[in-house]
Amino acid sequence: QLADKIFPANKYVDKLDEKIPEKKEIIPKQEEDIPKQEETTPKQKKINPQAEEITPTPENPNPVKENAESMLAKAQQYEQNKEFDSAAEEYKKVALFYPYSKYTSSCIKNEAIIYFKHKKYNEVIEALKSFDLKDNWTNKNLINLSNYLNGMSYYLKKNPDYNYASYYLEKVAEAEPHNRNTQNALHMLGICYENLQHYDDAIELYKKIYNLHGHDQSEALYKIGKFYALKKEVDKSNKYLIQYI
Repeated sequence: QLADKIFPANKYVDKLDEKIPEKKEIIPKQEEDIPKQEETTPKQKKINPQAEEITPTPENPNPVKENAESMLAKAQQYEQNKEFDSAAEEYKKVALFYPYSKYTSSCIKNEAIIYFKHKKYNEVIEALKSFDLKDNWTNKNLINLSNYLNGMSYYLKKNPDYNYASYYLEKVAEAEPHNRNTQNALHMLGICYENLQHYDDAIELYKKIYNLHGHDQSEALYKIGKFYALKKEVDKSNKYLIQYI
């Protein structure tokens, strides 16, 4: 049957509880009875250090402190030298040490793209998850790219999550219907709907695809016919499958 031809989808916590001593008779104590007090308050780490401390080494006994700009330059140099893992780690450090830097959004983007190109989809998701879009990404293109990378990564990772994939891919389709990335996103979104058995959503999607330029209209007709068949709506299925033939 025609419907079978489709390819499968693949604290700071301040200790303010100072105890108020009870009033007692003052009894002299032996020195040995008085325990020595140890410092228990840990040193607090700065949330936004101005520069990262670098441990001296024999090769580099007087290291220079790093700041966001120097980390970015180092990451770019690693990337230029095709040392992609080191580049991704350096980009990640900028977001970790300088979350409000003007370089942070581009560093997170570059880190995610490196992982995506090397098919490290879980790392893509983690990189983008660590970034607060609401507070940091006001650039519309960056937000759309983030949605695309997230959606595709949830779809392509070893154990796909079609719910999350469809959530992000829908955002891509809504924001940029004629973008080249959107064409890929729509195709993957259709497969997500099929795996989730959301046939009504799939039918609406492929009707939309049919009306968009640059898409395979014959494939859209076939898909619509297939999903109507899966819904047991034979007459509607035949209507689209006949056009497909």
